[in-house]
Amino acid sequence: MRYLDASELSGVQIPTIKGWRKKNNPGLESLSAMLATLGYQLCPVPELETLPPKIAGELTTLALKLRMNIPQTWTALLDIGVEQELLRLRAEERAAILADHDARMARGANDNTQRHAPAT
Repeated sequence: MRYLDASELSGVQIPTIKGWRKKNNPGLESLSAMLATLGYQLCPVPELETLPPKIAGELTTLALKLRMNIPQTWTALLDIGVEQELLRLRAEERAAILADHDARMARGANDNTQRHAPAT
């Protein structure tokens, strides 16, 4: 993807994007907008060290079995959980959720539309 395309879709200026390579780090809003433009989303997960030892051990065992790193394993677990929840929903509910998701993805990743406060 070209810088111009990424900038137009995300709302993040080209110099800002280029600056991430050497000069500065992206802020959370810019990073989320850019990831959404690329079809990804930011999903924070706990550090392995902050988990209870039993869960950390089981997660590590699962990651080794799957031949994945810990973030990839978290992603797989989240995907499985979402799939299981969607399977429980009726077809109409699933269609509504997917339509809402598609509508959100059709908008720009970073909606910079001016919002006006209601008149008082």
